[in-house]
Amino acid sequence: MGFLSKIPTFTFYYILPMSMGFLTGLAIKDSQILGNKKKISMSIFSYYSSIDEKIPDQFFKFLPDLQYLNSKNNKKENSDD
Repeated sequence: MGFLSKIPTFTFYYILPMSMGFLTGLAIKDSQILGNKKKISMSIFSYYSSIDEKIPDQFFKFLPDLQYLNSKNNKKENSDD
């Protein structure tokens, strides 16, 4: 019976913190990756719009946010006409 009373203590002090730390680490890493891809998309879009050139199609495969930015800019230009 003594072993069963120690299970909640072991779980609280060892298993719970490790699992929470692991899940928190995954969430933080995922948010950093998403944030960096959005930053890269915005930088590429800004660069190509400042030099007035078409964005190469190879970037659209890796950065789906870039397609959204490009379509949003095209809609804005069409509404100005």
